[in-house]
Amino acid sequence: MWLSSPFRGIVDDVKRRLPYYKDDWTRGFASSYRCVFSSITDVLTRNQEVKLGNFIRAIEEEEEAEKKLEGVCATLEIVDMEMNSWILST
Repeated sequence: MWLSSPFRGIVDDVKRRLPYYKDDWTRGFASSYRCVFSSITDVLTRNQEVKLGNFIRAIEEEEEAEKKLEGVCATLEIVDMEMNSWILST
């Protein structure tokens, strides 16, 4: 009966997947930060959180700009990119 152990299915699923969780996270972050940002943005956009999704895109653009500028990216450029994403999303 489900009242005796209401979360038994969840616990069983976590136990079954436990050996794979570490590998999932390490492979996900090792593949590319762009993949992680895209996944987060897709989830947020589906939930109608467009402004926060654009904020994450601005962080992603800042990473690209920092690579192109060889690590020299001032705070003003970062704030500018993030503010542009907020303004363009409204």
